[in-house]
Amino acid sequence: MGTIRLHKLFEDCAPVKALFPTDRHKKRNTTIHFRNGMTLWVLGAHNKTNLQRRSIRWLIGDETWRWPVGHMAEAEARVTAFGWLGKCVFMSQGGEENDDTHRKPSGAR
Repeated sequence: MGTIRLHKLFEDCAPVKALFPTDRHKKRNTTIHFRNGMTLWVLGAHNKTNLQRRSIRWLIGDETWRWPVGHMAEAEARVTAFGWLGKCVFMSQGGEENDDTHRKPSGAR
């Protein structure tokens, strides 16, 4: 999916549209480089490479019950460069007992 579905939403919101890049090379399928210097990545958690080599201040993980074992911790490690400013939001429906989502304490980090 990437960011393609988000492009129309961003273009319909005036404050975000003002930051949306005009250079087509800064609007890719999985990455948007906004004019204010922020980068948005929309990447799958199944590919461990997507969870590495990046410092991320705000990380949103969706349907974590479907993520491979250990990938939640790998993703969470991406925010440590920002100290207390780094935030993770993990969302999911119920999965399997004792999977990474089940073991994650409520309200953690």
